[in-house]
Amino acid sequence: MKRIISRETLLAYPAFNKPFIIHTDASHKQLGAVISQDNCPIGFYSRKLNSFQTNYTTMERELLSIVETLKEFRNILLGQRIQVYMDHKNLTYANFNTERVMRWRLILEEYAPELICLKGEHNIVADALSRLALETPTITPDTMHDIQYLAEHFALEDDDLPADAFPLQYKLIAFHQRKDKELLDKLRTSRDDYHIKSFRGGGKKRDLICRNDKIIIPTTLQ
Repeated sequence: MKRIISRETLLAYPAFNKPFIIHTDASHKQLGAVISQDNCPIGFYSRKLNSFQTNYTTMERELLSIVETLKEFRNILLGQRIQVYMDHKNLTYANFNTERVMRWRLILEEYAPELICLKGEHNIVADALSRLALETPTITPDTMHDIQYLAEHFALEDDDLPADAFPLQYKLIAFHQRKDKELLDKLRTSRDDYHIKSFRGGGKKRDLICRNDKIIIPTTLQ
């Protein structure tokens, strides 16, 4: 999903005659931000805090998310009109009164952003990036169905793209299916309606093992 969103982001180019809208947020463990124009994402930023940064005050963590986003996207943000939306009411220049925060203030003044308070309930995207799950999600029948949907609707066959450009490619599925002995055995014995079906993408055709016309995702890809 992250790769698909990243590809969509590449389709949106910054318009330097319009202000850049930045939504930022910070949790106890992570920073998150999204840059957009006309409700179209331009870029995303997210990272975990180190052990020292988790001891920062709420205001410092919120400010750090702004500063690091500005630095990360300096090449498109410097010299532009910037509006920053965050959910911390005390995040104003008047409260920048510690040595660490004063250093960050110098960076902020270089960009001269307009700081706007926004309730956390309306800061959905940045909040999600700042609270990314730390554990690996469990594959359930419902999520397996979603994976199959992605495979059928988003898998591509463009050799100009890197191998991991998308979560699932027909070429990748076919490779792992050929190495799945249990799946091949079911196909040979025609058990449970396993059959071959052709899928085309990027001008190439791939013969994939299906069941009831749905692509079977090998366990090595789950």
